[in-house]
Amino acid sequence: MDTKKEAERMMSFKGEVRGMTLKTDERFVLKRFGKEGVEKVEKRMEDLGYTLKYKDVSSMDYYPLGMRMLSLVAIKEALGLSDERIREMGRAAPRASLLIRFFMKYFLSPQKTFERANEIWEKHYTVGSVDVAEVAEDRVVLQISGMESHPVFCNYLIGYLSSLGRIIVQKEVELEETKCVFKGDNLHEFVCKWQMTRK
Repeated sequence: MDTKKEAERMMSFKGEVRGMTLKTDERFVLKRFGKEGVEKVEKRMEDLGYTLKYKDVSSMDYYPLGMRMLSLVAIKEALGLSDERIREMGRAAPRASLLIRFFMKYFLSPQKTFERANEIWEKHYTVGSVDVAEVAEDRVVLQISGMESHPVFCNYLIGYLSSLGRIIVQKEVELEETKCVFKGDNLHEFVCKWQMTRK
Protein backbone atom coordinates (compact mmCIF):
# COMPACT_ATOMS: atom_id res chain seq x y z
CA MET A 1 0.00 0.00 0.00
CA ASP A 2 1.59 3.24 -1.12
CA THR A 3 -0.15 6.02 0.73
CA LYS A 4 -1.40 7.10 4.11
CA LYS A 5 -4.57 8.10 2.30
CA GLU A 6 -5.41 4.44 1.69
CA ALA A 7 -4.75 3.71 5.37
CA GLU A 8 -7.12 6.54 6.30
CA ARG A 9 -9.76 5.08 4.00
CA MET A 10 -9.51 1.72 5.74
CA MET A 11 -9.67 3.33 9.16
CA SER A 12 -12.98 4.90 8.10
CA PHE A 13 -14.56 1.45 7.63
CA LYS A 14 -17.65 1.01 9.79
CA GLY A 15 -17.64 -1.61 12.50
CA GLU A 16 -15.34 -3.15 15.03
CA VAL A 17 -13.47 -6.38 15.59
CA ARG A 18 -12.43 -8.25 18.71
CA GLY A 19 -8.84 -7.88 19.79
CA MET A 20 -8.45 -11.66 19.59
CA THR A 21 -8.07 -11.32 15.81
CA LEU A 22 -5.11 -8.96 16.30
CA LYS A 23 -3.61 -11.25 18.94
CA THR A 24 -3.87 -14.11 16.43
CA ASP A 25 -1.89 -11.99 13.95
CA GLU A 26 0.74 -11.36 16.61
CA ARG A 27 1.05 -15.09 17.44
CA PHE A 28 1.59 -15.96 13.78
CA VAL A 29 4.29 -13.32 13.32
CA LEU A 30 6.03 -14.19 16.60
CA LYS A 31 6.11 -17.88 15.78
CA ARG A 32 7.55 -17.45 12.30
CA PHE A 33 9.51 -14.19 12.47
CA GLY A 34 10.18 -13.61 16.16
CA LYS A 35 10.04 -10.31 18.05
CA GLU A 36 11.94 -8.61 15.25
CA GLY A 37 9.11 -9.48 12.88
CA VAL A 38 6.54 -7.96 15.24
CA GLU A 39 8.64 -4.81 15.52
CA LYS A 40 8.82 -4.54 11.72
CA VAL A 41 5.04 -4.81 11.45
CA GLU A 42 4.46 -2.23 14.16
CA LYS A 43 6.94 0.11 12.43
CA ARG A 44 5.05 -0.30 9.14
CA MET A 45 1.82 0.60 10.94
CA GLU A 46 3.49 3.76 12.27
CA ASP A 47 4.67 4.62 8.76
CA LEU A 48 1.04 4.42 7.66
CA GLY A 49 0.06 6.82 10.41
CA TYR A 50 -1.33 4.48 13.06
CA THR A 51 0.11 3.01 16.24
CA LEU A 52 -0.56 -0.61 17.14
CA LYS A 53 1.28 -2.33 19.94
CA TYR A 54 0.14 -5.96 19.82
CA LYS A 55 1.23 -6.62 23.41
CA ASP A 56 -1.25 -3.97 24.62
CA VAL A 57 -4.21 -5.45 22.73
CA SER A 58 -6.92 -7.05 24.88
CA SER A 59 -8.49 -10.12 23.28
CA MET A 60 -12.08 -9.34 24.25
CA ASP A 61 -12.03 -5.57 23.67
CA TYR A 62 -13.24 -4.10 20.39
CA TYR A 63 -10.99 -2.26 17.92
CA PRO A 64 -11.78 -0.46 14.64
CA LEU A 65 -12.35 -2.80 11.70
CA GLY A 66 -9.80 -0.76 9.75
CA MET A 67 -7.14 -1.67 12.31
CA ARG A 68 -7.73 -5.35 11.53
CA MET A 69 -7.26 -4.71 7.80
CA LEU A 70 -4.20 -2.52 8.41
CA SER A 71 -2.66 -5.25 10.57
CA LEU A 72 -2.90 -7.73 7.69
CA VAL A 73 -1.59 -5.21 5.15
CA ALA A 74 1.32 -4.22 7.41
CA ILE A 75 2.22 -7.89 7.99
CA LYS A 76 2.17 -8.60 4.25
CA GLU A 77 4.25 -5.54 3.38
CA ALA A 78 6.71 -5.45 6.30
CA LEU A 79 7.54 -9.15 6.04
CA GLY A 80 7.20 -9.50 2.25
CA LEU A 81 4.57 -12.22 2.46
CA SER A 82 3.05 -13.76 -0.65
CA ASP A 83 -0.68 -14.37 -1.00
CA GLU A 84 -0.03 -18.02 -0.15
CA ARG A 85 1.70 -17.05 3.10
CA ILE A 86 -1.32 -14.90 3.99
CA ARG A 87 -3.52 -17.95 3.36
CA GLU A 88 -1.17 -19.94 5.61
CA MET A 89 -1.68 -17.28 8.26
CA GLY A 90 -5.44 -17.71 7.90
CA ARG A 91 -5.12 -21.49 8.16
CA ALA A 92 -3.25 -21.16 11.45
CA ALA A 93 -5.87 -18.95 13.10
CA PRO A 94 -8.71 -21.43 13.91
CA ARG A 95 -6.25 -23.91 15.41
CA ALA A 96 -5.14 -21.23 17.88
CA SER A 97 -8.63 -19.97 18.76
CA LEU A 98 -10.21 -20.94 22.08
CA LEU A 99 -13.51 -19.60 20.76
CA ILE A 100 -13.46 -21.98 17.80
CA ARG A 101 -12.65 -24.91 20.09
CA PHE A 102 -15.61 -23.92 22.26
CA PHE A 103 -17.98 -24.00 19.28
CA MET A 104 -16.58 -27.33 18.07
CA LYS A 105 -17.32 -28.95 21.44
CA TYR A 106 -21.04 -28.49 20.93
CA PHE A 107 -21.60 -29.22 17.26
CA LEU A 108 -24.10 -31.92 16.34
CA SER A 109 -23.03 -32.51 12.74
CA PRO A 110 -20.87 -30.77 10.15
CA GLN A 111 -24.00 -29.40 8.47
CA LYS A 112 -25.40 -27.98 11.73
CA THR A 113 -22.03 -26.47 12.60
CA PHE A 114 -21.72 -24.70 9.26
CA GLU A 115 -25.22 -23.33 9.80
CA ARG A 116 -23.89 -21.65 12.96
CA ALA A 117 -21.10 -19.88 11.04
CA ASN A 118 -22.73 -16.49 11.53
CA GLU A 119 -22.69 -16.99 15.32
CA ILE A 120 -18.93 -17.44 15.17
CA TRP A 121 -18.63 -14.39 12.91
CA GLU A 122 -20.66 -12.24 15.33
CA LYS A 123 -18.31 -13.17 18.17
CA HIS A 124 -15.49 -11.53 16.19
CA TYR A 125 -17.06 -8.72 14.09
CA THR A 126 -19.79 -6.13 14.74
CA VAL A 127 -20.48 -5.73 11.01
CA GLY A 128 -21.09 -8.12 8.14
CA SER A 129 -22.68 -11.52 8.16
CA VAL A 130 -22.05 -15.07 6.98
CA ASP A 131 -24.91 -16.74 5.17
CA VAL A 132 -24.96 -20.41 4.29
CA ALA A 133 -26.12 -20.51 0.66
CA GLU A 134 -25.82 -24.30 0.37
CA VAL A 135 -25.01 -27.22 2.63
CA ALA A 136 -24.58 -30.73 1.22
CA GLU A 137 -22.85 -33.92 2.34
CA ASP A 138 -19.68 -33.00 0.48
CA ARG A 139 -19.73 -29.20 0.23
CA VAL A 140 -20.84 -25.93 1.76
CA VAL A 141 -21.20 -22.50 0.16
CA LEU A 142 -20.69 -19.52 2.46
CA GLN A 143 -21.41 -15.91 1.56
CA ILE A 144 -19.95 -12.95 3.44
CA SER A 145 -21.51 -9.53 2.95
CA GLY A 146 -22.19 -6.24 4.65
CA MET A 147 -18.67 -5.08 5.47
CA GLU A 148 -15.81 -3.23 3.85
CA SER A 149 -12.45 -4.96 3.64
CA HIS A 150 -9.18 -5.14 1.70
CA PRO A 151 -8.07 -7.75 -0.91
CA VAL A 152 -5.52 -9.17 1.56
CA PHE A 153 -8.49 -10.19 3.75
CA CYS A 154 -9.79 -12.42 0.94
CA ASN A 155 -6.62 -14.53 1.02
CA TYR A 156 -6.72 -14.62 4.80
CA LEU A 157 -10.33 -15.86 4.69
CA ILE A 158 -9.50 -18.54 2.13
CA GLY A 159 -6.96 -19.96 4.56
CA TYR A 160 -9.14 -19.42 7.62
CA LEU A 161 -12.26 -21.05 6.15
CA SER A 162 -10.34 -24.00 4.70
CA SER A 163 -8.83 -24.70 8.12
CA LEU A 164 -12.18 -24.26 9.85
CA GLY A 165 -13.78 -26.62 7.31
CA ARG A 166 -11.10 -29.22 7.96
CA ILE A 167 -11.73 -29.00 11.71
CA ILE A 168 -15.48 -29.38 11.21
CA VAL A 169 -15.55 -32.28 8.73
CA GLN A 170 -12.30 -33.92 9.91
CA LYS A 171 -11.13 -34.27 6.29
CA GLU A 172 -8.97 -32.41 3.84
CA VAL A 173 -10.98 -29.70 2.12
CA GLU A 174 -10.63 -27.59 -1.00
CA LEU A 175 -11.74 -23.99 -0.79
CA GLU A 176 -12.26 -21.48 -3.57
CA GLU A 177 -13.50 -17.89 -3.55
CA THR A 178 -16.04 -17.92 -6.39
CA LYS A 179 -17.34 -14.36 -5.92
CA CYS A 180 -15.44 -11.31 -4.70
CA VAL A 181 -16.37 -7.66 -4.26
CA PHE A 182 -12.94 -6.72 -5.61
CA LYS A 183 -13.85 -8.47 -8.87
CA GLY A 184 -17.19 -6.72 -9.27
CA ASP A 185 -19.47 -8.98 -7.23
CA ASN A 186 -21.72 -7.69 -4.45
CA LEU A 187 -20.44 -10.18 -1.87
CA HIS A 188 -17.73 -12.74 -1.14
CA GLU A 189 -18.63 -16.37 -1.82
CA PHE A 190 -16.55 -19.33 -0.74
CA VAL A 191 -17.13 -22.92 -1.83
CA CYS A 192 -15.70 -25.55 0.50
CA LYS A 193 -15.58 -29.15 -0.81
CA TRP A 194 -14.41 -32.44 0.63
CA GLN A 195 -14.40 -36.10 -0.40
CA MET A 196 -17.12 -38.35 0.98
CA THR A 197 -15.94 -41.57 2.60
CA ARG A 198 -16.97 -44.56 0.52
CA LYS A 199 -18.85 -47.27 2.37
